[in-house]
Amino acid sequence: HLWIATLGQGLLHVRSGDWSDQATSERITQQQGLTSDRVLSLFEDAEGNIWVGTSVGLNRLSAHVGGAPVASRPEFDGHNVRAVAIAADDTVWTGTDRGVNRLSRGRSQWFREAEGLPSGVVRALHTGADGRLWVATDQGPAVSDRGRFTALHAADGLALNQISAITTDAEGDAWMFDARGVYRWSDRTMTRVAPAPGPGERRVSSALTDRHGRIWAGFSG
Repeated sequence: HLWIATLGQGLLHVRSGDWSDQATSERITQQQGLTSDRVLSLFEDAEGNIWVGTSVGLNRLSAHVGGAPVASRPEFDGHNVRAVAIAADDTVWTGTDRGVNRLSRGRSQWFREAEGLPSGVVRALHTGADGRLWVATDQGPAVSDRGRFTALHAADGLALNQISAITTDAEGDAWMFDARGVYRWSDRTMTRVAPAPGPGERRVSSALTDRHGRIWAGFSG
């Protein structure tokens, strides 16, 4: 199954075994219960549920027969949900324009500047294998360990307020893609390791470390 997020037409769901011309598709929009047709983030959890972050809320498309096919979380109503990440313990982390939310065992908890975030406007999230949560805000990045956030600063003094994607490597070091370069957090130090990977002003929108330790970056164009 292929899920395609659009910026104004909801979700496109394509079902086919061979991606032939006979592939069947359906569109899921506000008419089916999405909080908005402008989809900004997607994530599939271990149970097959699809988490959908939109410009005004968070939805879950249930994988279980008999339940509501599209359910929304009321605490996200009106929020711009830019990022969703799932931790190893099935905690769902959500980045919005008003802070970070943690959904765990049915409980919802918000984290904002009072808990150490540089800003409540979140641009990207990433959960590492060690359980730490990495957050990029419009005022710089931070890392969370046991619910307390610590702001991270670059060695060259540059304000990393344009990070749009984060991933961690096999050693647990974080790689952050800012509009002006690639930064690596290692041994409590943030250093610039490469210029921006995309030509011109193209923004990196996603990053992933594969099972061989290679880092992939996707950017506009």
